Amino acid sequence: SLLVSYLYGRYTGECATCEFRLFVSWIDRHVRNWSACDAVCTKLIRACLENVPELAGELLGWTESTNIWKRRAAAVSLIYEAKF
Repeated sequence: SLLVSYLYGRYTGECATCEFRLFVSWIDRHVRNWSACDAVCTKLIRACLENVPELAGELLGWTESTNIWKRRAAAVSLIYEAKF
C-alpha cells in the first residue's frame, strides 16, 4: 500500500470521485495496519478531497463502520486540513 500510494501520488491532481471510490474499496479490502491506512488516507483520499471537497461529507458515515481502519481513515484523511 505504501508503494501504491507513492506511485499513485504522482497523479493527485487527477483524483476525483471515481478514484475516491477505488481508494475506499482499498480501505475496505486491503488496509490491515496503521501504516497502510495512513498512506492511503494522507496521500490518496486527501487528494480526492482537495479536488472534490463535496466528498468530505462521506467521511462522517465512516465513523460508524465496523471496520476499524475505515473509522481511522475518517480522521486521518483530514489531518492535513486540521493543521491550518
